[in-house]
Amino acid sequence: MEQKLIGAGLVTLILGFALGYVAAPNKGDFGTQIASALAPTGDAINTGVSGLGDAISALNARLDALETSIASSAQAAADTTGLDALGARLDALSGDIGATLSQTQEDIAARIDGLGAKMSVVPAAAAATVPAAAAEPDQAAAAEPQPTAPDNAGPAKGLTAGESAVFADGAVRAFVSMVGESTARLSVNGDLTTMAAGESLNVGDCLLTLEAIDRGHADISGACGAEVPAATGFGPGESAMFDDGATRVFVSGVSADGSAARLAVNGLGMQSVSVGDSVPVGGDSGCAVMLQGIDRGHVQLGYACGS
Repeated sequence: MEQKLIGAGLVTLILGFALGYVAAPNKGDFGTQIASALAPTGDAINTGVSGLGDAISALNARLDALETSIASSAQAAADTTGLDALGARLDALSGDIGATLSQTQEDIAARIDGLGAKMSVVPAAAAATVPAAAAEPDQAAAAEPQPTAPDNAGPAKGLTAGESAVFADGAVRAFVSMVGESTARLSVNGDLTTMAAGESLNVGDCLLTLEAIDRGHADISGACGAEVPAATGFGPGESAMFDDGATRVFVSGVSADGSAARLAVNGLGMQSVSVGDSVPVGGDSGCAVMLQGIDRGHVQLGYACGS
């Protein structure tokens, strides 16, 4: 609409100039001048009008194409053939799944019923194989005494590794370094020694005794001064008689560490015997003298004969 108004305005302007030219004097020269002046303007107007017409034609073509595209989209949106086919397939798939689940449930129920029937038969068969006497309580088993607690059920007695025993108001200190199966390693006033269960040790005017080994504990006792019991056994220079005097054992001396003694059996040669060892008497007697222990320089002897 705006292009048409512009074109009408231009045409009116041209007509006005033309009428003025006709009415004015000396219109020949003046008309020539006007024609010369308006020639470029007319050419520009014609060119502009032609270009404007081309732009309007292109715009109309684009509008037609847009209307065609909108019509095609509306037709495609109205076409539900593909969606209808997809819905039909989903309906068919749902039906197949429902049928499969129903069949599976029926199979599981049938198997559970069969298993229950088998389980109900098994206890009856087992009960039929049990003797009638087994159904009654065993009175003898009921009267069976309960086991008594072992002797070591109570707490262990003694000291463990890292603990110390103190005697004589601290004058004698025995530190437990290690506890074995039947021996214990002690540090007595700084001197390290290993004692067996039942063995004694003199420390100053005190006597320490490893009474026992109890589950990793060393039971140590001590007596000092007047409380120390007299030594037991035979001292150096003394003799022991066995088998109604048939066997005579002379004690010559005891080693400094108290682990061995020098003995002479029936006047034979002197020999060193360690604690725990034995010396044959000789002849066909089959007897032997054993050094059982040493208590503060006194030997403790045993005598035994074979069968």
